[in-house]
Amino acid sequence: MKNFLKTKITRLFKVLKISSLGILEFPSSLSENIASIGSSDNRFVLPPRNNYYMNQVPAFVKSYQNLKLFPNEDPKLKGIQSGYQLKNQDKSANLSTRKISLPGEDMKITCDPGAGTIKVSLYDEKNDLIASSRIISGNLKVRESIKWKDDLKLTKFVSRPVSLKIDLSADAKVYAIRFDDLFWD
Repeated sequence: MKNFLKTKITRLFKVLKISSLGILEFPSSLSENIASIGSSDNRFVLPPRNNYYMNQVPAFVKSYQNLKLFPNEDPKLKGIQSGYQLKNQDKSANLSTRKISLPGEDMKITCDPGAGTIKVSLYDEKNDLIASSRIISGNLKVRESIKWKDDLKLTKFVSRPVSLKIDLSADAKVYAIRFDDLFWD
């Protein structure tokens, strides 16, 4: 944690300047400001948080195929405004997320596989596959821990940039990814 904070503070001070009068100056253009990386930039990493929602700002979802955003009307899913479901249930579908700084060891998903299935794949910052989850099936899952093939533990990936690919089939729906315990708690 100390090294993580030290790195972030060092980067910040490289961007800021102190004038001859001792006044803190900000860069005159965005090109000088390495902290101004936008969410469309591949270097952008969402900060650690407890919840990653499908419709959050800045966007958690980077891209998707054969999916559409729909409003959540299930009273069991308080605080969740929307999710993704398949446009055409006869074809496979997936969504890819932006990079996140992996906030904890226990990744949870809120989803409804229905008659279909859901699989979550975890990628490192170079977009190399780290692991895929076991297939998720059955009825509504609220904050259910994702079980990884080969019983992978996420410990060594905590606070590192990762991204997810979520594959869905049939009438499956996905709403959110959750971490109860953040690495600094």
